[in-house]
Amino acid sequence: MSKALLLVLLLSLVVPVAAQRKHKSEEVGSEANRAASDARSFLELFSKLERDWGLAAQKRDQVSLDATVAPEFIERDATDPDHTITRAEWMEKSLANYTLDPLSIRSMTIRAFLGNAIVSFVQKQKATPSGADRNGDFFIVDLWVVNHGNWQVATRFISPINNP
Repeated sequence: MSKALLLVLLLSLVVPVAAQRKHKSEEVGSEANRAASDARSFLELFSKLERDWGLAAQKRDQVSLDATVAPEFIERDATDPDHTITRAEWMEKSLANYTLDPLSIRSMTIRAFLGNAIVSFVQKQKATPSGADRNGDFFIVDLWVVNHGNWQVATRFISPINNP
């Protein structure tokens, strides 16, 4: 009798966990559901996502930016670490008065975990937000999340690199 009770208790714990995992994987979508060991395809995927995001910002393409930038997006900049830039502030700045030349990206690394990816890289840019000079190399860390089956950037940390 006690073995049967123990079996029932174990099954009651395992079944909800298995169902939860299945539900989570269904939410994640095919792109996000790739194995983290598939480094080459992740490098290609996130290189494209980052490049497309930069191009949308360069063109001030609001539709593409809305699809790429998650509702919970924030940006933190090492030049003003006490100020968190909200999605609304970032969108306003990007769409209104931010001149951005084509970007180049190098030294990208990716850590992916079930619908989340931390992407770090060095970006060379020539930009003038509100007429200010924002040219140079920047170390960037982006947190990408899956929302409704699509990758969106939720957080960006950015820091200028002091080149000698």
